[in-house]
Amino acid sequence: MSNFGILTERQAEALRIFQRIWRTKHRSPTMRELSMELGNHYHNSGATHIEALIKKGYLARLDGNRGWRCTGPDWETRAICLLRQLKGRLADLKEIVLFLEEYDRDQNEERTLGNHD
Repeated sequence: MSNFGILTERQAEALRIFQRIWRTKHRSPTMRELSMELGNHYHNSGATHIEALIKKGYLARLDGNRGWRCTGPDWETRAICLLRQLKGRLADLKEIVLFLEEYDRDQNEERTLGNHD
């Protein structure tokens, strides 16, 4: 049983945006990016959602850096976010790089297959 709080629809949308930006840009979204993606031009909108996601256990602040990281609740999200952080810092660990490339390739294939109507 997890201690993760239940998300509102907007918080779940903010988390999906966060995860997509993390996967595609390999970094946390800025407050501006998150706010704009949510359809709000005020930075406070993104900050409000980030704080709620931190409080509910879905994100955590990065140590000594601006930004956040995924904390779950599912193991795949946590693993991919952690491995993405390590990929940028430890490029010599080829297993991580290869795993992430294969994962991204699989995700792209799934999206491509899903786009055919």
